[in-house]
Amino acid sequence: MGACMLMDTIFKECDLRQADLTASHIWYADFSGSDMEGVRLSYANIYSQPDHEMMEKPYIPKTRFNNTNLCNADLSHGDFTMADFSGADLTGCDFTEAIVHSAIIDKKFMDQLALTSAQQEAVQWV
Repeated sequence: MGACMLMDTIFKECDLRQADLTASHIWYADFSGSDMEGVRLSYANIYSQPDHEMMEKPYIPKTRFNNTNLCNADLSHGDFTMADFSGADLTGCDFTEAIVHSAIIDKKFMDQLALTSAQQEAVQWV
């Protein structure tokens, strides 16, 4: 696949193992409960920040990876600003040079993920 444009897409509880979403642009998608083991999301842009038209809305949705199996996923060089990884299995994930500003990640992965000190400070640990 690769280089997809996904907006307001729901992939709840889907089998996306080994999917190639390299360089994809993803707006407010929901991958909750999906099996995304080995997925390639390198150079992906996960848009979770409000744009100009949405600034006045009280609730800004996030791209969600809640309770998702992301074991051995390649998230390198991607922008995962504000992405919600709570409850996700991030064992073996590659976050090399990924942007994780305000991304929500479970504290149990604080010492397991190979994140730079800047990435660790940028994450919202829960």
